Amino acid sequence: MLDRETVEFIFSVLLGIVGLGYCSYGRKKSPYYLCSGLGLLVFPYFIDGFWWLLGLGCLLMILPYILDR
Repeated sequence: MLDRETVEFIFSVLLGIVGLGYCSYGRKKSPYYLCSGLGLLVFPYFIDGFWWLLGLGCLLMILPYILDR
């Protein structure tokens, strides 16, 4: 069983990978994806707690879809 800190670390790395993808896509297509990608890369350093990481990460991943419409 993984402890809480390990799960938070793994989840923050996954958010960073998604953020890197959003940044590379946003440089070519839409500034919303670029800003969201930068947010996904930076915010896990300042947030402590799995549920906050999950909530803000999902919000930043969904936000470009909503704003790009």
